[in-house]
Amino acid sequence: GNDGQFARTCQVLGSPELATNPKFLENNDRVVHGKEIMAIFAGLFLKNKVSYWLKELEKAGVPCGPVNDFAQVFADPHVRARGMEIKVDHPFKHALSLIRNPITFSATPVKDYRAPPLLGENTREVLAAIGYDDAKMEGLKKQGII
Repeated sequence: GNDGQFARTCQVLGSPELATNPKFLENNDRVVHGKEIMAIFAGLFLKNKVSYWLKELEKAGVPCGPVNDFAQVFADPHVRARGMEIKVDHPFKHALSLIRNPITFSATPVKDYRAPPLLGENTREVLAAIGYDDAKMEGLKKQGII
């Protein structure tokens, strides 16, 4: 975010002094010291529930949203109301839950839902598409690269 959003976030977190710390003063500084500020923020955010922080950050004009795990995503009332969960067959799991495309057209619905590929499943096709021939792919295979 921008410097103003950072300062307001620090205020909401109860640590306004972070916004004037030279290590975090500008966005580039925060990038350089990213691991440090993330560790500080993680500790501060643990002091309250997600719902509290969302409310307070929104009041302060800081764009925010929760980071949900799959169970939380599929339990979300909006996701459920829009019918966003779809099930696809998967070799390791009979029915894999995915989020469907949020864009819907009545005349041309998206129907091509499939499970994510297995590791290496499409390697040859991808390499062929960027110009690798069979000999080059075999060389990569012998080297243990693919």
